Amino acid sequence: MRTADRNAVRELAARAAALTREGLSSSAPPAGWKPLPWDLVQQLESRGVSSPDWNGIQVSGRCSLDGISETVLEGPVRLDLAPGSRLQGSKLSCCDLHGVVRVVGTREISGYVLHDGCAVERCGSVTWREGTASCLDAVMQLGVETGERSLALMPGLSVELAWLLTGPSRNLMKLYDLEMDDLRAMLTGSLKGLIGPGAVLRSVPVVENTVVGRGCVIDNACAVRDVVMLGGSEEGSRILDGALVRRSALQWSATADSGCIIEESLVGEHSRVERQALLSGSLLGPDCVHGQGEITASLVGPLTSTHHQSLLIAARWPGGCGNVGYGANVGSNHTSRLPDQEASLGCGVFLGLGCSVKYPSSIAAGTMVATGTVLPPQRIEYPFSLVSEAADGCELCPGWVLSSNLFSLLRNLSKYRARRKASREPLFETPVNPVVTGQVITARNRLVSVSGRKAYKAPELEGAGACYVTEIGRQKGIAGYTMFLRWQCLDALLVRLEGGAAPGGAEELDDLVAREFPGLEPPALMARYVELLGGMLELVIASRSRDFVRGSSVIDDYAEIHSPPAEDRALEAVLEELRDKRVRASALSGG
Repeated sequence: MRTADRNAVRELAARAAALTREGLSSSAPPAGWKPLPWDLVQQLESRGVSSPDWNGIQVSGRCSLDGISETVLEGPVRLDLAPGSRLQGSKLSCCDLHGVVRVVGTREISGYVLHDGCAVERCGSVTWREGTASCLDAVMQLGVETGERSLALMPGLSVELAWLLTGPSRNLMKLYDLEMDDLRAMLTGSLKGLIGPGAVLRSVPVVENTVVGRGCVIDNACAVRDVVMLGGSEEGSRILDGALVRRSALQWSATADSGCIIEESLVGEHSRVERQALLSGSLLGPDCVHGQGEITASLVGPLTSTHHQSLLIAARWPGGCGNVGYGANVGSNHTSRLPDQEASLGCGVFLGLGCSVKYPSSIAAGTMVATGTVLPPQRIEYPFSLVSEAADGCELCPGWVLSSNLFSLLRNLSKYRARRKASREPLFETPVNPVVTGQVITARNRLVSVSGRKAYKAPELEGAGACYVTEIGRQKGIAGYTMFLRWQCLDALLVRLEGGAAPGGAEELDDLVAREFPGLEPPALMARYVELLGGMLELVIASRSRDFVRGSSVIDDYAEIHSPPAEDRALEAVLEELRDKRVRASALSGG
């Protein structure tokens, strides 16, 4: 994750505010209001329409009243209805209606502007209180429950900006606060709430102080209070089937579903909270899925999955791209004195079933915490490692993902590309990035600096935390990290030799090429890359084949039910990408 200067933070804050402002406003066509003529009042009354004061009801010159029946209009109400509208069995007060609008079987709708194509059907109370700030008064606790990393909720907020303002750039919070003040003034100064074009509210008992953007849907929800729903053409957010959402915001195409509870949180673009999950005081980044478990006081980056009952509290995980397994307890933030401890998780961390992570904790990118592992408070600085519990403590296998599970890394990189749907916030980090490459260099240097023992611990082996590393693990770690570094620098060289744009950290990768392959010219370097890719192909096949061999030895009909490696489509897709690079590198090797 990058740091940022004042101008960068100002730019990010201004963009987030602009996206929010766009979601809070929607212009209606001018309508030249005039009092409702008495003959039209009589027509409406004949259809069961009533008003305590008809003087408070105004219409536009083009207003069609044909679809209004059995409805109470309590002024001021302004009607600019188009043919095809239907108001029936409902009560409306202090509302403006524009275009084709449906309000049917709703006990009360008050204080809203209803736009063309929207529908409010079989609802209870839909109300907007003048002067409300909706969710803009909510505060998230992004990493510490005691408030040291608090941030006001802005609906258009990005993960990157949230991370900067609650971490390395917190001294620039004033820039964000100014934007928040303007947005609050805009909302509190608004006389009415918004139900945007094409929005649908159906079978929900309570909707209070909620901005319902273009194309957004609230259907069979439990209750929605003080919420901003951002939307657009074909990308409205949704609150469905028993969901309870309070003092929160949903970005474009986000979904709250199936009995989930969301409080004082931001749900990122194309993310989904479902199946009784709890999201509290947190930011869930774009393209995430959170089901059944609990996330509290956390900053969770894109493409993170928590599909099962698990716990994540006071975690800072801006890079995301990770997974929390069933029964994982990642939330030991209370010392019995204060809940003031936290965890820092690197991009792509995998937290296995039933693991327990004690705080404070820092886990390097791409690392896997094995099933059932109890991880003491510590800082692990070896990316792509495996941490597992052994008889004499936690064993750290540096670079294990690279040396023994390469298929999972390469397949995940492909999945991130395929599953990325959000468009407003770039995927600014994956487990393979310049920052992690620098961490791998440091990790390899540390492994090389020790030798001659069966096992190593800190402080002799810096960055190992409370774990130990065996001599065999040290050697495999050096090999895995060396392969990774050479893969990164040679792949960047391949792209540049083909005329592509230089990747991030290109200068550092050039230096790495010079250190790893001193004196070699590009053709010779591409020849070495061909060799390296051949070795990676073998590692990928071996790591995937191991699952098939083990499964076949345990389950009688495993080989009949599961595809063998030669027919595994996921494996073949990874291999095809490596083979393609090998062909391209070979063409530039002069061989």
